[in-house]
Amino acid sequence: MSPNPRSLSAFASRPLRSALLLLCTSVALPVPAYAVSVLEASRQVVVSTFIDVSGLASDSAGEGLDSPDPGDFLEAVVDGTGFGDLSVATGEALQESTIDGGTGGALRIDGAGSSGVVVDVQDPGQPSQARGRATSLLSVLFEVEAPSAYALGLSLRAELAEARAFSATASVLSTAATTFELVGAAGGTIFSFETRDDTAFDVSVLDDFALEGVLAPDVYRFELLSDADLQSFENAAGFATAGWGVSFVVVPEPSSALLVGLGLAGLAAGRRREPAAGLCRERHAERDRSRAPLSHG
Repeated sequence: MSPNPRSLSAFASRPLRSALLLLCTSVALPVPAYAVSVLEASRQVVVSTFIDVSGLASDSAGEGLDSPDPGDFLEAVVDGTGFGDLSVATGEALQESTIDGGTGGALRIDGAGSSGVVVDVQDPGQPSQARGRATSLLSVLFEVEAPSAYALGLSLRAELAEARAFSATASVLSTAATTFELVGAAGGTIFSFETRDDTAFDVSVLDDFALEGVLAPDVYRFELLSDADLQSFENAAGFATAGWGVSFVVVPEPSSALLVGLGLAGLAAGRRREPAAGLCRERHAERDRSRAPLSHG
């Protein structure tokens, strides 16, 4: 089942998109003497898997996409690397994001990303393992030439949906986390947030942020990363997802007063729709059904 790009893009706030569109198109802004310029941009989705059966046979697979072009829907998938039912790993990473550094000297970053992994080993008493990792990274290096107002709407999500050992010697190592950093070359860390789920209760951990202020002249690194990483041993299963949604705008003076007047940070709050993780959820449901007799044993 293919992920739906519409579900992913819906993770960003529709009211905020409308407000940003109004700011960039409907309002005639004076062109500032100083601009916010994009120096580098990277949009990456990466999936890797590794499986091993009793130390006798192993297999690995991976897929990665890296595109600086704004607006492209990126999808990396490894579906079902494994040896029958003994050791299986599936991963997917998605991203749809836009980076606009050319409208009236302003910078706009908008989009969503997600990653998911399913692993399962059913080889009791043997040193078999399965590992999968999926990441979705958005990284932008930009320069602010003069004091500039910003508004940030951000949602970070992590979910360790399952991490079950079906015998005393089985285990699952897990990471389900999403991080955000905004760091200035001279000014140091402006923001550093992490949302992670370390407990398998099938409930997402979700953090929303709505912030606004002024950035001093500097070169800044803006980075968002969702990371789902699972490794199961002997007789164990796991399922993890992580995701992010962001709307970020930086406007140089003197037009920053219009930015604050629109109340963009307030409009950015409350985005709680998860990005698509359809394939991993489907594979997890299939494996969970096959595991049902074992889980009651």
